Amino acid sequence: MGFWEDFDQFALDLHSSLDLNEVLAVAVNDGRRLIGCDRLSVALQVGNRCVIRAVSGQDRVVARSKLVRALAALAREVIRVGEPVLYTGELAGYPPQVESPLADYLHESQARMIAFQPLCEPVPFIQEEEGTSPPREKRPPRTFGCLIAEQSRDSEPRPRVLDRIELLAGHIAAAVHNARTYSTVFLLPLLRVLGRCLGWFRGRRLWASLAIVALLSVLCAASLIIERNYRVEATGKLMPAHRQEVFAPWDGDIVEVFVDDGQQVKQGEPLLRLESDELRSDFVVAQTEVQEKAKLVNSLRSQADRASRSGSRDEAIRLQGEVKRAEIELEGAKGTQGVLEQRLDKLLVRAPMNGVVTAFQVKKLLLLRPVQRGEMLLQVVDQASPWRLELEVPDYRIGHVLRAYHESPTKSLPIRFVLATAVETKVGGTLTCIATRADESEEHGSIVEVTGDIESDELKQRYVGAGVYVQIYCGKACLAYVMFGDVVEFFQRHVWF
Repeated sequence: MGFWEDFDQFALDLHSSLDLNEVLAVAVNDGRRLIGCDRLSVALQVGNRCVIRAVSGQDRVVARSKLVRALAALAREVIRVGEPVLYTGELAGYPPQVESPLADYLHESQARMIAFQPLCEPVPFIQEEEGTSPPREKRPPRTFGCLIAEQSRDSEPRPRVLDRIELLAGHIAAAVHNARTYSTVFLLPLLRVLGRCLGWFRGRRLWASLAIVALLSVLCAASLIIERNYRVEATGKLMPAHRQEVFAPWDGDIVEVFVDDGQQVKQGEPLLRLESDELRSDFVVAQTEVQEKAKLVNSLRSQADRASRSGSRDEAIRLQGEVKRAEIELEGAKGTQGVLEQRLDKLLVRAPMNGVVTAFQVKKLLLLRPVQRGEMLLQVVDQASPWRLELEVPDYRIGHVLRAYHESPTKSLPIRFVLATAVETKVGGTLTCIATRADESEEHGSIVEVTGDIESDELKQRYVGAGVYVQIYCGKACLAYVMFGDVVEFFQRHVWF
C-alpha cells in the first residue's frame, strides 16, 4: 500500500501544474524515488534535435557537457525507433543506429543498466456518432521523448523497476504533453493577465465595474466637450519701463563712490570716479608732445623771420614750409590731447537720467574694484514710469502663445501673475510684445523673451527685479487638453518623434 499511496501523491503533483519545468522536476525527482533507480532523465524531441530537459538531482542541465550530449544523441535514436530499449551490460542485439551512440554514451557514463521508455502523445477521446462514415484507421501515437532510468551498480534491473517505468511513463507523457501544448499558446502571458483581470469582474463586481466604466465614459466625454482657458506658464521679473545701465567708460580702478543704495539722483550728478594709469600716462605723453611741437613751431617761425630780414629768399621759403608742417603736427598732437582729456573727464561717471540707484551695498561692491571698459556698474531706474513684466517662456511652449497672439485682433493676450514677494495677490496684465528670436537661459535653457504691461492700480507693492510667476491665457481648449496637454506634448517630443 505504501507504493500506491506514493504513486497517488506523485500523480497529483505531476498533473497539478501546467508549467513544463515544474512538471519535469516532479517527474525526474519523485519518479526516481518511485522507480528505485539511481538516476532518471527525460529527453524531449525539439524540432530535429533531441534535448535532455531534466535530470534527477540537478536543478540545471549543462547541455554542453560530453555526457549530456552523448545521452541526447542516444535518446534521439531511441525516439526514432519508438520502442523500449534495455541495456544490461552487453552491446549485442541492438539496432545499428542505437548501438553506436550507446557505445559512445557508455564510454562517458558509469551506468551498468539503462532502460529507455518512449513517451508518446496520449490518444484523444473521440466519440463516434451513429450513422456517420466508417471509423478512420487509427494512427500510432507520435513519440515525442523518452524516459531514461539508469543503475550504476547492478547490470540487472532491480525488482519491479521495468514495470514501474512503464507505469510512470504514461502519466509523465500525458503531463509533459499537456504542459508543452499549454506553453505553445500564442501570447500566453498576456492571456493569463487578461484572464485574471476578467475573472475579477465576476459576480457583484461586474455591476460596480460597469458603473465605474460608465462614470469614466461620462467624464471623458465631458472633458472633450467642455472648454476652458488654456494657460502657458512663464517666469520673469518686474521692472520699470524707463531705466538705464551705467557702464565703465575705460579700464581702471574705482577710487570714489558718491552714492548709496536707493539714493535719488538727477541727470548729470556724479555717481563714481575711476582712475586709469594707462589713460593718465597717455595724456602726459600727449601733453609733452604738444609742448615740444609748440616750441618747434616758435623756433621755426623765428628762423623764418631772420631769413626774410637777411634777404635769403630761398631759406625763408624752406623755413616757411617747415613751419606749416610743424603747425600741422602741433594740431594733431592737440587733437590727441583733447581726446585723452575727454576720456579722463569721462572717468567721472555721471547719472544718465533722473531716478534711483538700485544696486545693493554699492560702496562695498564697487569701491577700489578694478573694472573693464563696458562692464555694467550701476542701474538707474525711474520708479515713476510705467512698470512692466519681462518674462521668459520656454521655447517648447511658445507655439501656443504665438498662435493666440497672431489670432488676437488687438495683438495682445491677457495674463495673470503673482509676485514672489506677495503670492497671495493675483494681478492682471496684458502681454504686448514677443521677441523674434530665442535665447539661452542658465535656468530654463532655450527661451523666448516676452514683455507685458500690468494693471498698475492693482499692484501696491513694487520692488525692482521682483520675481513673478505668470499665466498667459492662450484662448479656449477642451478640458482634457488643458489638463493633460503637457503630457501629450512630452510624448510627442520624446517618444513619438
